Amino acid sequence: TSYSGFTGFAAGTVYTFKIYPYNNSGSDINYKTDSEPSVTAEVLPGAPGTPSFASVTATGFTVSWSAAAGADSYRLDVATDDAFTSPVSGYDNLTVAGTSRAVSGLAANTVYYARVRAVNTAGTGANSSAGNQTTSQLSAPTTLAATGVTGTGFTANWNAVTGATGYRVDVYSEAPGATTTETFTGIGGGSASSYLTRNWTGDGGISWTAVNSRTDQVVDAGNEALTLRNASGSYLESGEISGGITAISFDVKQNFAGSGGVLTVKVLHGASFATEVTVGTISYTTTKSSFSETVSGVTGAFKIRIDNNTAARPAIDNLAFTGGPTTAYLSGFENADAGAATSLAVTGASEGTEYSYVVRATSATSTSANSDIRTVTTSVPDPTISTTGSLTARTTTYGAASATTSFSLIG
Repeated sequence: TSYSGFTGFAAGTVYTFKIYPYNNSGSDINYKTDSEPSVTAEVLPGAPGTPSFASVTATGFTVSWSAAAGADSYRLDVATDDAFTSPVSGYDNLTVAGTSRAVSGLAANTVYYARVRAVNTAGTGANSSAGNQTTSQLSAPTTLAATGVTGTGFTANWNAVTGATGYRVDVYSEAPGATTTETFTGIGGGSASSYLTRNWTGDGGISWTAVNSRTDQVVDAGNEALTLRNASGSYLESGEISGGITAISFDVKQNFAGSGGVLTVKVLHGASFATEVTVGTISYTTTKSSFSETVSGVTGAFKIRIDNNTAARPAIDNLAFTGGPTTAYLSGFENADAGAATSLAVTGASEGTEYSYVVRATSATSTSANSDIRTVTTSVPDPTISTTGSLTARTTTYGAASATTSFSLIG
């Protein structure tokens, strides 16, 4: 005999049912026992809260959930799809005593889904809603000092990265950037002795604009120059130049009356060239002087701007700037595959040359950022010397020693 019409019970709560048998006349049947017959039953636990995630790395995270009423334990599922048809090994219906669990052995940069069910003596309750979390990208390696350095190579080294299945290596050398000099020749744009806004294409194909400028004054006799008016809003500005800048210089001399003239030199870069770097200032007089400063931290497209104050009128000439260094990858070592090893033999280098290397960790789902930059200079072999003849008549022969500029002979 059974009855199933009970409703309104609280999840995970123990209830006691007392059973009273009756005869057809409705009167009680008296049992010859100390207590009436009874049954104790527990209701299934409720669903836990949606899982949340913390301590996320490239290979794991900690998943947590709120407790369900009446739960004795929980069953956790982790999968790579929200239908949980592709469970993660070891995390399919995993029994968990508390309300959190560390999950490890995951792939980097991958979305994972988690859900949980509460369990008690009555059985297993309903699934929670699924939560999801994307694991982090792989961490960048840290380079170690190169070993086995010779004149033609070395071994690049780095530390292992958790979750990585391989590494990619770049080996390169850098040459100083090229220097371009604007000589302000043939600017035109109207009367040379009038203060006008002038636009022209100068040396290196670079466009320039000069506001409140004239072209009939000089710094050095016989060389054309650009003069800015002693008025607010007088400036010289280049168009967009690519490749970064590491240095800037020019000559300047005051023309006409006045004193206290100052030029402010800036480099504009970043989005819409909205970031200004003030390289320096120079106070100028009727005696020729030169401005020369290095520039750091500007690696992309940029503009040069020189503003005049209102105190005097400067002629500017020989405006030179040096671009960022150029990178030359060592043949065979641009994005070179090092496999799962944490070192790579580098060959084909030149003697006495400084090289740099960076490393990236990789897996099927992630590529890390570049490591730090490690530099190494290949060695220069000692020259070989052979002698023939007597002590009073000796012939000395020097073997090749590339990149060596002087020798000392002792004895």
